[in-house]
Amino acid sequence: AVLKASQDTFEATTDLQTEWIERRLNTKLKAAVERESKNLQFAQQDNLMKQEQKLQGQAAKLAKTYADSIEDRLQQKLDSAIRAASLHTHTEFEERFVGMTNKLKCDQVALKQDLRDDIQTNAAKLETKFQLQLSDFQAASTTDNNNLKHQIAQLTAATDRLNARLSAVKNQAAEGKDFTYSNTDGLTKKVLNRVTSVPVTSATTVDPVTDIATTSHEYQHLSGRRIDVQSCVNTDSGDPAVLTALNQISLGIQALLRKQLTP
Repeated sequence: AVLKASQDTFEATTDLQTEWIERRLNTKLKAAVERESKNLQFAQQDNLMKQEQKLQGQAAKLAKTYADSIEDRLQQKLDSAIRAASLHTHTEFEERFVGMTNKLKCDQVALKQDLRDDIQTNAAKLETKFQLQLSDFQAASTTDNNNLKHQIAQLTAATDRLNARLSAVKNQAAEGKDFTYSNTDGLTKKVLNRVTSVPVTSATTVDPVTDIATTSHEYQHLSGRRIDVQSCVNTDSGDPAVLTALNQISLGIQALLRKQLTP
């Protein structure tokens, strides 16, 4: 019984020791597990931090690479768009330039044609106008020349008659015969009236150059006749009224001739 009691006590003690050992072991194991768990947790956290840092670095690299890639692609797209826009603008500019050049050429041709037509029309009008003016001038010049020649012929005839009368007056004065003042005055008035009231009508066409030359010759001839009249006036011979009429006729002839010879 004692042995059994000892055995029971030993077993109980053994159980207690075993239980105590188990508790201690469990406590140590739990502490070790906790410590190991903490170490593992720390290691995992450290590893996670390292992995996170590594991932962040890789993410930064990937982000930079992606950003560079996006920038490159955007730059390429932008360059392509700029080239396309520049090519389109250049093509459109060339098309517009060619169109404007063709339009300007057409407008220039049309303007030249209009200008040529206007010049031809105006030239024809001017030619017609000048022809009419030339015809009018030639007709007026011919009429004036004919009138002047007719008047010169009348004045020449009157001068010849007055010179003949003057010669007769000189001869009669030399013979002692006198003329009455009233008769001489009537002769002077008659001559002057015939000169100033000569009808002028002519339809004959006369060359202006030939007519001017003829008029110049008649002017020289009549100027020579005026010398006779002036010499008679200076010598105080003959009827004063006749001499005055001759002088007026000579002056009128010279005035008409100067008017005709003046261009």
